[in-house]
Amino acid sequence: MKLPQIQGGNLVWPLFNGTLFFLVNPVFVMLAVSLFKGLDRKRIIYLLCFLTQFVLLLTHKTMGGYQFGCRYLTDMIPFMLFVFEGDRDFKTYQPTKAAMLPFALLLLGAVINIYGAVWFYSLPLHG
Repeated sequence: MKLPQIQGGNLVWPLFNGTLFFLVNPVFVMLAVSLFKGLDRKRIIYLLCFLTQFVLLLTHKTMGGYQFGCRYLTDMIPFMLFVFEGDRDFKTYQPTKAAMLPFALLLLGAVINIYGAVWFYSLPLHG
């Protein structure tokens, strides 16, 4: 595990290549919009559960910074079905110009993942 260290009297943070979770998994943007539309007791409980799991994932040493992407966050995507189930906008969804935002985010996430895979597998092997 790479924790900050004190070197020469200074606190030195480890450097690594990470990524933004909402670029790799753009469905999290839709989750945020859905959760904050109207906060009732049920949505506050969902939000607290989500934030608790998210913070606990951040304590794991391989969370995003030690690999490309945030693979553990994809395990949280099924949780979103509970949130989206109560969102009337998702139930009465009609394709409009607004549909381009999730599609654009999906496309951006796919491009970033493809770029990351190509970059990672083009690195020379160190044996």
